[in-house]
Amino acid sequence: MFLIVIGHTTVTTALIEKCNKYKIPLVVMKPNFRSVYYFGNFADGNFLLRKKQHSQPQVRPDIGKLLVTNKLTNQFTLLHKTLKKDGATESAKDAIAAALTMLPQKEELKDIMTLEGRVAKKYFEKYNHSYYLKHGSRAVYTQVFYESIIERKSEIFKYIQAYYRAFMNDKGIEEYPSYHYK
Repeated sequence: MFLIVIGHTTVTTALIEKCNKYKIPLVVMKPNFRSVYYFGNFADGNFLLRKKQHSQPQVRPDIGKLLVTNKLTNQFTLLHKTLKKDGATESAKDAIAAALTMLPQKEELKDIMTLEGRVAKKYFEKYNHSYYLKHGSRAVYTQVFYESIIERKSEIFKYIQAYYRAFMNDKGIEEYPSYHYK
């Protein structure tokens, strides 16, 4: 758990004291989500997770497959919902669909990562040079982005919590969560 303060505001010493007392890291960010200040100890907060990650006897490609499948499925959903149905969109959707059929056969983490990287390149080609934000409009888009995260904060938290618990308790891949953008 951590506390994120976004925007121009005052953080009191009482808040910092409480965060310190309950070992809650405090992150202060500008309205554009750039980090300004961090109070807390990353190593303390993530000690159990880091210990678990580094004590794994072997790499688990099944977790990589799950995460990449989840990412590709959500990217496909976003592209499918876009109003712009051009060649770049269809090409990216085709690349994602092909990758989703190839992914189950991949057994090595490097192969999973290579496949994901190739699809990511196609996906982001769709968006490169598509949108330019005027300096005065950035705050509006940042607000839209922020509101979207806040609107989904509970489901995002539950996904991360379930993933953390599955990983820390050595659960089988079938017990890991998936997050599906709607």
